[in-house]
Amino acid sequence: MVIEQTIEIPASRRITFDIPSEFPAGERATVIVLAKDREEKTTPRQRTPQEAVEYCWGLGKRLGIRLTSDRLIEMRREDKALEEAKYRRMFHKDGGKD
Repeated sequence: MVIEQTIEIPASRRITFDIPSEFPAGERATVIVLAKDREEKTTPRQRTPQEAVEYCWGLGKRLGIRLTSDRLIEMRREDKALEEAKYRRMFHKDGGKD
């Protein structure tokens, strides 16, 4: 579950959080504070493809995502193999009776 809220930073620079009851007590959570630049309020600069890839990779790393493109491709192949096996069973294409 994700909660996102935009706030103004007070002069004390102290922020308190009221966590909704949907979050179980005693569970661990990650709190991320992002400071938005004033530039961000204007139209963002277009990233080059390489910058976009690096940004996404860094974002995934910061969020703790461990999925790699190689693993994703492997998972897609496994899914295709399962679909193929299901098709063969459904239509008796596995060398059995027609």
